[in-house]
Parts: sequence; C-alpha cells; structure tokens
Amino acid sequence: MFPRYILIAALCWQAACGGPLDVDLEIIGHGGSGFSWPSAGVPPNTIESVRRGVDAYGADAVEVDVQLTRDLVPVLYHDRRLEAATDCTGCVGDYTVDELGGCRYRQDLLAWPGGAPPLATLREVLAWNAKRTKPVRFYLDVRNDSVCRETRVPADRYAEILLDELERHGLAAFTSVQTGQVSLLEALRARSGGVRLLFKALPRTDGDVDFAIAFGGMVVTWNEISAGEVRRLRERKVFVVITGVKSQVGVRYVADLEPDAVMTDDIRAARAVLGR
Repeated sequence: MFPRYILIAALCWQAACGGPLDVDLEIIGHGGSGFSWPSAGVPPNTIESVRRGVDAYGADAVEVDVQLTRDLVPVLYHDRRLEAATDCTGCVGDYTVDELGGCRYRQDLLAWPGGAPPLATLREVLAWNAKRTKPVRFYLDVRNDSVCRETRVPADRYAEILLDELERHGLAAFTSVQTGQVSLLEALRARSGGVRLLFKALPRTDGDVDFAIAFGGMVVTWNEISAGEVRRLRERKVFVVITGVKSQVGVRYVADLEPDAVMTDDIRAARAVLGR
C-alpha cells in the first residue's frame, strides 16, 4: 500500500522517539509467546508457549492456529504441512488425534529445553485457561483449507465443533475467532454466544472492509492499512487487530495507527514500548 522507502523512514523516525507511549493497546502474543523461536524459547502453538506468553512475558491475550484432525478434533498447528516443523509428514487432517499424538516438533530446528513437545489440542489449552482465576482472551486463527485434500469441513459443522469446545469450558466470552472464510464466520455468528468474530484480511482484497464491518472485526498486516482507515473502521465499531509486528520499532509504528490490538512476536518489546 505504501512505498517501502517511506515505511522504512517512518519506522526509523519512530525508533528514535524515546520513552514509553501512553496508549491503550491490547498485546496479543502471536502463537502464544511468539514465532521468533530462538527468542521465544519454545515452539509456537504449544501449551508451554501459551503459558510463557501470558505468565512470563505478560501478554494480554494469545493467538493460536486451529486445524481439524481426520476425526474432527481441533488441534493447534500453524503450517500447511507437518514436516515444516515436526517429525511427521502430510497434513493435520491426514491423522486422527491419537495418531497425531506421536508427532513431535523437530529438534533440529532448535534444542528445546525439556525435549521436543507434542502438538496440543484446543481442549487442552482451553482447560488450562478455564482454571485461571481470570481467563485470558484467546484469538483462534481457524484454518479450513488443506494442500492434502480438496474438500473443506462444512462451515456449519466446523462452527459446531468450535463452539462445543468453548461452551464446554465456559470460555465463549473470552474467545475471538479470526478467518478469511466468510461462510465459517456466518455459521459462527448464527450460533455463537459472545464469541468475537474478525475477518482476516491477509492479504487485503476488494470487499474486505465490508466484511470487517459486517462481522465487527478485522485482522490486517501493519503495512496494509493507514491510520485514517483504522479510524474509520473503529468509528463503525469494528475491532481492529494489526499483526506482523516483531520489534519495538514496529510496535511504535502500529501504536500511531491507533488500532484496538497489536499481535506481536516479541511481547516483552511491546510491553516496554507501552510502559507496562
């Protein structure tokens, strides 16, 4: 949307601006404690990553990626193929949840303290959240496409599965669901009791603002939206989340856009910028 040199100049200027900002901005840990694996210390989308993001780093909320197994159990995993980050091959949807229990994150990516962790189920992380004195907000990045199969799980069925898990733990009011699949957002809206819905505009497309207004929320990358557009969306009661932020410089830039929340791979940097 903006020329690259202008963005670089703006970010460099922001980096020199100094002290903490007085901005009311929700900090969301990307994948739990972040996708910058060496600095985060654990693989994203694991229970330990979620715990670390909230309890050690101080995130206000955490984002996790949700995919369905062959037997329609929601598990946390980001990549399209398992071999990208684990010792298994294929896609999450090729395995039952019991079969997937044998998959471990790859040790060759980094020597994880305590050994290679398994993939977590959504039920496990929700159970952890439900036991907290005050539950944290979860942003579920719901995925319903696969490079291993042509068909999707019907939107109504996917919505039913997600909402059953949330209602089981009493966490609908503490959960946001983000996806670019309009039919799934519609199915959730028809059934949901308090779940915040966000249209995922990654990348930006024609009509994404209309979808954001229709569902009341939008997730967008930091370099694909202007301060004026954020302001107009918020005036329409759209909850705006800006993602792709990896540093203090990035947090300062996003803070000037005045969204509702920033999704970051460096929670501690965001807290430092915001004086928390």
